[in-house]
Amino acid sequence: MRKQVTAAVVTSVVAALLLVGLSVNACGKHQTISGKLLELTCVFDVAEGKKFDKEYAQKRAKTGSPLVVQLDDGTIVFPVPVKDTVQQQSDKLMERLGERVTMEGLILEHKNMKVIAPDKVSFDSEKVSSTNLP
Repeated sequence: MRKQVTAAVVTSVVAALLLVGLSVNACGKHQTISGKLLELTCVFDVAEGKKFDKEYAQKRAKTGSPLVVQLDDGTIVFPVPVKDTVQQQSDKLMERLGERVTMEGLILEHKNMKVIAPDKVSFDSEKVSSTNLP
């Protein structure tokens, strides 16, 4: 229950930040980030010593729990779509949960929260190709 409430609160805060942040593009920087693609509650599970469960993560993501990129330093970055809906972006990324990902795009920061509007997404398991998100 706590995780569902936390996911709902974080999703609301991210949405609010996007409404403010994406309308003021000058405050963002184009950057590249790399980390592990996870569903939000899995970040907490792994921190508590539980093993990553891809099926569970996909099930949670299908119910609307946000996908995040956990950087090597532990920072959580929320990928937000520019043209797709959040669910369309999640559907595109869901099969790759648990994999290392590199995203290039506009990074917005507010206090301890970061979001990225990715133009390019590539996975370490792909040697050369990258997937451009529309």
